[in-house]
Amino acid sequence: MIGIPASLPLIIQHAPLLLVFALIIVVINLAISLALGKWFKYDLEDILLASNANIGGPTTVAALAIAKGWEGLIGPILIVGTVGYIIGNYVGTIIGISLPHLYKRGAFGQMPKGRFARMQNSQPERQMKAFGLAVFASVRRPPAIRNDHRAVDET
Repeated sequence: MIGIPASLPLIIQHAPLLLVFALIIVVINLAISLALGKWFKYDLEDILLASNANIGGPTTVAALAIAKGWEGLIGPILIVGTVGYIIGNYVGTIIGISLPHLYKRGAFGQMPKGRFARMQNSQPERQMKAFGLAVFASVRRPPAIRNDHRAVDET
């Protein structure tokens, strides 16, 4: 099996706001892409492919370009989608790491009350920090020098 199976009825039953949130993101992305594309006088094909690359990545945008017969745009849009993945991963990681620290310093005013405030130093947060440190430590040291106290088969 490739990927993770998902049941749409179960998602609708247990987390309907997840689909609403995703729909809002897609609609806002498309609206901004169409507005800026029209302002900068891009072709509709370029705008739709750029919006698709932003939401779905290089694989879905290649499928759209092939299905619509835009063969000349397949190569460039694959590059754009891949570069978007590369830049987006680093920017997202930097923002995800920076925002809690900025809130703690008071850069955005007072810490929000409620759910976010209760999450600070909670058990799941400590577990995620420990998991991140464990992954970092296991990546940094080669397997031969790892000190994980497992029996090594030397036969």
